Amino acid sequence: MTSGTQADRIIELLRERAGLDDDEIAKALGIEPRQTVNQICRRLAASGVLRRERGNNGKIVNVLDAAGRVLPSGAAPPVRPQARGVELASGYSLVPADLARTLLIIPCSGAKRNHVDSDTAADAITQSLPGDLARELLTERSRAARRAQLDESTLIPAWQRYDGSLYQAGREAIGGLMQAGAHVVILSGGYGAVLAREPIGDYEAVLDPSLWPDRIIERVLLAYATRHRITSVRAIVSATGPYVRILQRWREADIADALLLTPQPEPGGMRRSPASQGEALAALRDGVLTTDWRSSYGLALDVRPI
Repeated sequence: MTSGTQADRIIELLRERAGLDDDEIAKALGIEPRQTVNQICRRLAASGVLRRERGNNGKIVNVLDAAGRVLPSGAAPPVRPQARGVELASGYSLVPADLARTLLIIPCSGAKRNHVDSDTAADAITQSLPGDLARELLTERSRAARRAQLDESTLIPAWQRYDGSLYQAGREAIGGLMQAGAHVVILSGGYGAVLAREPIGDYEAVLDPSLWPDRIIERVLLAYATRHRITSVRAIVSATGPYVRILQRWREADIADALLLTPQPEPGGMRRSPASQGEALAALRDGVLTTDWRSSYGLALDVRPI
């Protein structure tokens, strides 16, 4: 095995032994932690250098593309085509090239729980906002708290608090994506916009954009993206409802790779759509989410730039 970047070594190994999973690559090359291999392989898949697909044993394996391209030593993976204004072809990877500079936007859920598996709470989203905007969001949250009968006697990280079909199907994936560096923001009826690891209370309120004046949620998303130099956005929500309305009118400035991913609506969508969103998060985590993807319910994704 020759020297070079870890991406070079992984590519060379896959030229010799196709179809290895991340654990097998990490063991063969002595790369630790294993998550490093996962991140590199997802980045290579997003760049079209390899494919990530489910192998015979059910695990995600890595296969070089037909051209068997190898990156020059020390070079970064090639930049993916910009999504805006481009019709995405069949098989196009929806996995961002750099998860650490990706903003993932997902909806909250009506169902909630009062326990946490294991997680460390993070800073509030307000700490990433300009002072005036942070104060404005806190003011609107106070008003929402009265409407929603907010109970903050017990605070639980948002991604552990929500317990609808999306979270039941995708909670593990959300944790994995955050571990890989993704910025996860949840659109919330009680908090407006909240970091996935931000501790929240219990409440009863659906998201009504009209109750969050002056497009404050959209301004919060933009400010957060600007603060963290976000280069990719993936918003995974239902095709109808308040979340998609907010995202359709959001203007995220100079982020070219910004996609709205909505499961195709069909009867029974009250459960199938959010569960399919959770499955899409798992496919994104595994680096196998493409324009051809379908959930276990048979739902494909409508993909549109935002």
